[in-house]
Amino acid sequence: MKQERWQEIERLCHTALAIEPGRRDAFLEKACAGDDSLRKEVGDLLAHKTEATEFMKAPAIRVAARVLAQDQENLPASDLIGRTIGRYRIVKKIGEGGMGEVFLAEDSTLNRKVALKFLPPELQQDVVARKRLLREARSAAALDHPFICHINDVGESEGKDFIAMEYVDGQRLDDRLQSGSLPLRETLQIASDIAEALEEANDKGIIHRDLKPANIMLTRKGHAKVMDFGLAKQLPRADGQEESITRSGTVLGTVAYMSPEQLRGEPVDARSDIFSFGVVLYEMLAGVHPFKKHAGMDTAAAILSSAPRSIAESGRNIPTLLDRVVLKMLAKAPNDRYASVHDAQLALRQVLADWERKSDRPRRMKTASLVAFVALVVLGALIWAVQFFKGGDTETSLIPVPFTTYRGLEWAPSFSPDGNEVVFWWNGEKQDSFDLYIKQIGSESPRRLTFHAREPGAFAFGVPWGHGPAWSPDGQSIAYVRGLDRDRAALVMIPTNGGRERQLAEFRSVRGISWHRGGRWLAVGAAEDSRDASPAIYLISPHSEERRRLTSPRKRTTGGSVAQDRDPAFSPDGQTLAFIRAGEIYLLRLSAALLPQSEPKQLTFMNQFTEGLTWTPDGKEIIFASGSKVHDTILWRIAADGSGTPKALPFSREVMVLSPKISLNHHRLVYTRNISDINIWRCPISGQDEKPVLPSRFMGSTRVQEAARYSPDGKAVAFLAFSSGRGEIWVSDSDGKNSQRLTYLEGHAPGPPSWSPDGKDLIFQRGGYEKSELCVISAQGGTIRQLSRTPAAPVLGESPSYSQDGRWVYFGSDASGSSQVWKMPAAGGAPVPITRHGGTDPRESTDGKTLFYLKNDGDELW
Repeated sequence: MKQERWQEIERLCHTALAIEPGRRDAFLEKACAGDDSLRKEVGDLLAHKTEATEFMKAPAIRVAARVLAQDQENLPASDLIGRTIGRYRIVKKIGEGGMGEVFLAEDSTLNRKVALKFLPPELQQDVVARKRLLREARSAAALDHPFICHINDVGESEGKDFIAMEYVDGQRLDDRLQSGSLPLRETLQIASDIAEALEEANDKGIIHRDLKPANIMLTRKGHAKVMDFGLAKQLPRADGQEESITRSGTVLGTVAYMSPEQLRGEPVDARSDIFSFGVVLYEMLAGVHPFKKHAGMDTAAAILSSAPRSIAESGRNIPTLLDRVVLKMLAKAPNDRYASVHDAQLALRQVLADWERKSDRPRRMKTASLVAFVALVVLGALIWAVQFFKGGDTETSLIPVPFTTYRGLEWAPSFSPDGNEVVFWWNGEKQDSFDLYIKQIGSESPRRLTFHAREPGAFAFGVPWGHGPAWSPDGQSIAYVRGLDRDRAALVMIPTNGGRERQLAEFRSVRGISWHRGGRWLAVGAAEDSRDASPAIYLISPHSEERRRLTSPRKRTTGGSVAQDRDPAFSPDGQTLAFIRAGEIYLLRLSAALLPQSEPKQLTFMNQFTEGLTWTPDGKEIIFASGSKVHDTILWRIAADGSGTPKALPFSREVMVLSPKISLNHHRLVYTRNISDINIWRCPISGQDEKPVLPSRFMGSTRVQEAARYSPDGKAVAFLAFSSGRGEIWVSDSDGKNSQRLTYLEGHAPGPPSWSPDGKDLIFQRGGYEKSELCVISAQGGTIRQLSRTPAAPVLGESPSYSQDGRWVYFGSDASGSSQVWKMPAAGGAPVPITRHGGTDPRESTDGKTLFYLKNDGDELW
């Protein structure tokens, strides 16, 4: 809003206030001269100023009401202390707000401290206030989350309505902010907790509407608890109805933390909470309110019309990305903010991950109690884009920005020939079906291309890994893989404008699609039938459907298994085909007829996981994603002529970066950044007649934590953590405390650890595709001892295990040409195979008489 417009609104408002209320409407109709927008803005501000005027009169009214309330035998706060209300004995008053007084009390039944919230005496007889108190109880009671203050009970005694809630021993955030801004790590931790709480509420259809520092408690362990859902609103139900006890247009909340639409009395949704969250986050970072003025109405005016200063301008040195995140949360229009709290949380996690990597400090581990483990995986895959470099090392100054920020998983982007559109997989608003979507660069909403549900079994790890899509050179068609069932997949084409798809070929599996520059051939990494042990690279004609095999994978040098050829990518001139074999990039020179001119030449020697590759427009370099495990892949570049070694791209140093693609025009790069929040959880094992207990988090981190194992005596837990950016083995007490890092491999991430029967050692697998060994380390830390020194190497990522007597070690290996179960002496020695028809993940029974293992990709237990 322009300053002149705002001055006109304020002038008319002040004039109207000087006129007696009965004549104001006539004055405004004449003064606004048919300008409906101006009339509405003046009316909104006038209503708010009238409310503020009534607020100034409230103290006197409140005193009178309190006297009246006491006459009606409502006791003052001082008389409640020491009394027993129901089963609660009131100890002392600990807080007060406009909608309630809060007391510390003791629950005589459960012998614990609780917080009791009463309406102020002057509101005890207010029907609306009593409804709001009850709604707060209902709203919060529907939410079960560690960062939301729990409601234990609702009651009435001697005419007094009250809520019994969790007592939080700590400090209110507004009190904490009295001393200024908070440290960056503490701010991001608190922000993460608040985001989780709001996301839980929003997922249950509840918006808070009064989020502010006074409604956020900080526990002594450094976590945040969101409180006071007194103004919470239930979003519309499926029948279109919504719960409401206020008139449309009524302004409720705390002015300084209201969103613009909330100030105007308009309908609000979860994005209103995002704005309030942004104000709180700004205060924590800058130490000042982004809109605060001396008068409340001036603050409201600033929220409606003034842009906040960047936090950097306040003198606070914070990451640039964090400044952008906060300003996006504070956008005036809801559509310009994050679409959901979940998306804001993803952006904050990105900030934390970047900052922790740069500061190179170990992450603080969160602790809780443990009975048994389950893993919760929260995936947020976003597609990012940068204006790519044209040569040299200028990429160091480039900053990637999110290309998509939709909730759910976006995967495998691919450019249109002109570089102005991107096609990608997305599992939709409800995360119930993967389909292809097309999004134009610079636009917000994608266009859905396919409309058929995906078979879950058709994808690896629940995502369309290697299933394309790939845009044809003429821009008319898109090739992709559609899962037919768990064991079959079809290569299909669909017009870019939508329509009927055409099946080109059928395979057992497909990993990667690339068009040749002429558009006459497609290269795919595919396994042709069930007898084909591993995928090879095939050429498919989209016109005649002719099929031609280009590569024949050979046995790896270390083991006996057959390598897989996948993720093909034609060079811009069409004369070379790059592809991935056993985790390394190979180049195959082709004739004009697309026949191999020689054997493939190995380009990289990194011995680690690699997924996705793309050529630079000049054909001189290849960009690819690689890491010791899929959890820590980043982007690399390497000269296509074999000179030099791979160099990491600085702007992609994130967690799990995959599927890079470069446009031949505009020098753009797009890729998937997968955000995995894998934590260790506990689940108490209930007895036969006991009520089941829900799982709760044992440890928490913005990086992956997985593969938790109890020690034999149950006093310790070993697990994998990616806190340092790469996977390492850690050990903690059984309650999650006293975490200790055991390994400092700084290379290939180890596999899941297993305890020796005496609890003294941990055995694990380490290594890459070509070299993988069994290693042992003391549970107290120390030197790693390599156990296996033979070609029989464990399959990557498998967890070896001990026999119950500690004499043998079991593991899976593909040294014989297929995955089998092997064993070797725990003290070292020659390994021998146990199975002949396949097997992985062996575990001995507790009595030592039976060996269990998996077959057929883990589908069968033997």
